[in-house]
Amino acid sequence: MRIGIFGTGNVARALGTGWAVAGHQVLLGSRNPAGRDGGGLDVVGLVEAAAHGEVLVNATPGTESEAVLAAVGEKVLAGKALVDAGIGFTSDGALAHPAVSLGERLQAAYPALRVVKTLCTVTAAVMGNPGGLTGPSTVFLSGNDADAKATVGALLGDLGWPEPSRLDLGGIATARGQEHFALLFLDVAGALGSHAFNVRVVPEAGPAAVSAARAVRRSHQYEQAVAFYRDVVGLHVVYVSEDGPDGHGVAIFGLPGTAATFELVPAGEPVPVDRHEQLVLYFPGHPARDAVAERLTAAGHEPAVQSRYWTLNDAVTFLDPDGRELVLAPWTFGAEPPPARRRGTSRG
Repeated sequence: MRIGIFGTGNVARALGTGWAVAGHQVLLGSRNPAGRDGGGLDVVGLVEAAAHGEVLVNATPGTESEAVLAAVGEKVLAGKALVDAGIGFTSDGALAHPAVSLGERLQAAYPALRVVKTLCTVTAAVMGNPGGLTGPSTVFLSGNDADAKATVGALLGDLGWPEPSRLDLGGIATARGQEHFALLFLDVAGALGSHAFNVRVVPEAGPAAVSAARAVRRSHQYEQAVAFYRDVVGLHVVYVSEDGPDGHGVAIFGLPGTAATFELVPAGEPVPVDRHEQLVLYFPGHPARDAVAERLTAAGHEPAVQSRYWTLNDAVTFLDPDGRELVLAPWTFGAEPPPARRRGTSRG
């Protein structure tokens, strides 16, 4: 897709770089393009960037945005989707548009422009790399045109915002709430000493209000399996006993980043292994996953033959002492799509 971005600052370059890496054709637009540093992206005039883009992006300071769009002109803007990431502040740090949001003002000024307010609740570094945070978070969308929001949603996905993280607030009037969040954002940034954070909307629990879960497995190679998961894989031991309440040993491991636990109990005879009986551990990227894979290899455990699905999704599989599959995946289930889906490959 062709994308024209108004602006050449941190926001413009973070978004433009992310979309360029995803395969989109990006131009940055400036009122004075000569000598402007686009961070590796081409910088052209505002009208040229607008004419280039199937989707346009307002990445200018909110107090300048209306003048920028006026310089482009209604004729060039008409019919296009505009991602509005701008917020206007006065010199004393107050919102420049407290009663009617910038997004609403742009939509009112250009009725044929399809404005979608989004990304104004996070800093530039998070906009283009939400996976750099320690967990999933939420990005908001406001706009009157459903097709424009769908297009923008797909572009957010290309930046690493999976569908579950995208919350449609409704029409452009809801952009007011997004922009007012900036005041809380600044206070939180001051408290944390960092702008690299975001919020996550956590919905009400469903009818089965589960607060934790545990999976239990019988192991014929119990002592070896406990050592495998504790010493080699590195799972945290929550509880272990040689003589549990039921008269046998038990070892319970915590699964990092979750309220789930994994329990092993000894079995007096071999337990049949089903090829679909897997323990899948998801890691926030390749370095964390590779560290565990290297420990397993160093301990004499070689990668096993795995299903095509896990191969397509950059995972690696090992066998535990009972012959059950341990899958190590370098992405987070539920927080981001698997690599094969990002590449457009279906599960095989």
